[in-house]
Amino acid sequence: MNIAVNTTNFGNTLFMKKTSRTSFIAQIIKSFPMTLSCILLIWLLCFCTPPSTGLNQVIGIDKLIHIVMYLGTGGIFWMEFLRSKLFCREITTKTFYRKIASFSFLAFTSMSAIIELLQEFATNHRGGEWMDLISNAFGAALASIFGAFIAINKYAIKK
Repeated sequence: MNIAVNTTNFGNTLFMKKTSRTSFIAQIIKSFPMTLSCILLIWLLCFCTPPSTGLNQVIGIDKLIHIVMYLGTGGIFWMEFLRSKLFCREITTKTFYRKIASFSFLAFTSMSAIIELLQEFATNHRGGEWMDLISNAFGAALASIFGAFIAINKYAIKK
C-alpha cells in the first residue's frame, strides 16, 4: 500500500515516486549505513563514563576529540551522499550542494545540542558543556564546507 508521495526538493526535483514510509526508511538505512553507525557510536560514547587515561592531562584533548568525531561523521555523510542514488546528478547545481551543506551542519549541530542537554539534565555522571557544543559545531561546519567544496567542484553543473 502506498502511503505517501516522497518529494524531497532542495531547489531541484530530486526524485518523485510513490513510496511507503518503511521503504523510504530502508532506502536511507541502505544509503547511509556508515553515517548511521557513526551517529549511533556518538550517542553511545556521549552517555558512557570516559575512562581515565594519561591523555586527560593534555589541555583541550577532549575538544579536539569532539571536533574529530563530528568532522569524521560529516565526512562520511558526504561520501555516502555523493555515492548514493538519492539524487539525480544531471540536475544538481551549486545551490543544491550549499543547501545540503546547510542541512548537514544544522542536523549535526542540533544532534549535538540535544546530546549536551541530555547529558546535563538526564544523567548524574555527565554534564553538558558549551565548549563541547561549540567543538561539535566546528567539526560539523568543517565537514559541511569540505563536502560542499568537493561536491561543487566535482559534480555541480557549471553555468
